[in-house]
Amino acid sequence: MKRNGKRLLCLMAGLLLLCGCTPRVSPAPEPEMKSALVLPRIKPIKPMGDLLEKPWTLPEPNAEPEPNEEPEPEAPAEEEPEKPRAPYYVKVNCEMNTVTIYTLDENRQYTVPCRAMVCSSGIGGSTPLGIYTPTGNRWSWLGLVEGVKGMYATQIFGDYLFHSVPYTEWYDHGSLQPGEFDKLGEAASHGCIRLQVEDAKWIYDHVGDIEAVELYNSPDPGPLGKPTAPKIGESAYPGWDPTDRDENNPWLAPPQPDPEPIVPQPEPQPEPEPEPPAGPETSPETPKYGRPNI
Repeated sequence: MKRNGKRLLCLMAGLLLLCGCTPRVSPAPEPEMKSALVLPRIKPIKPMGDLLEKPWTLPEPNAEPEPNEEPEPEAPAEEEPEKPRAPYYVKVNCEMNTVTIYTLDENRQYTVPCRAMVCSSGIGGSTPLGIYTPTGNRWSWLGLVEGVKGMYATQIFGDYLFHSVPYTEWYDHGSLQPGEFDKLGEAASHGCIRLQVEDAKWIYDHVGDIEAVELYNSPDPGPLGKPTAPKIGESAYPGWDPTDRDENNPWLAPPQPDPEPIVPQPEPQPEPEPEPPAGPETSPETPKYGRPNI
């Protein structure tokens, strides 16, 4: 009975299912589709200014290479070529009024004296001492103080020059002041260095070959000593520098020989008449000519 009752219950439950008596379950609603695309949320980026809190700097030019990198070999530094030195160095001893020219030795030092000049420096130490590089400025004739003129003027620096003894007239080689010329060898100028014309022209011609001019004081005149200049104040040509190579300089004219004295010549004497040839010898009684006496 019990088995039959269970079967009956099962059949009744199946019939109810077939008849739709079981409760209807509604499906879950589908989600609505939005029209705009929504991006996923991401972490915000840190502002650039925060990343660059410290300014960026270039690396040091001589920074040490990193340990893993081999340093590049340094190229040997090229030596700059030595500047050629001028052939001459001029030393002016203002105390002894002497100029000495030096040239280079085998070690390129100015130790070889090659020329000496007598000069006149500034009165009362008015020539400034020191070592100066010549400017290269030069004049064959130049106006000086007190209206006088100088030949072969070469600038040392500023208003200080090498030049000849003063002249009174422009371009007149015979207008030299003989009293100033006779002062060569002692202080006599306003600060310039006075020279004989030949020496002033040497400086004028070689100014581009002079390394420097040194003005100093010393009781030692120098290795070549102190030259002397002739005195012209009482000479026959007081207005001319004896070393001036001007073609009109009377000092350069060759001396004329003295004329030979005229010796009076004796008057010519008439020649004596020739004697007749001698005849045969005769006795005293025999006449010289004619027939003998009979």
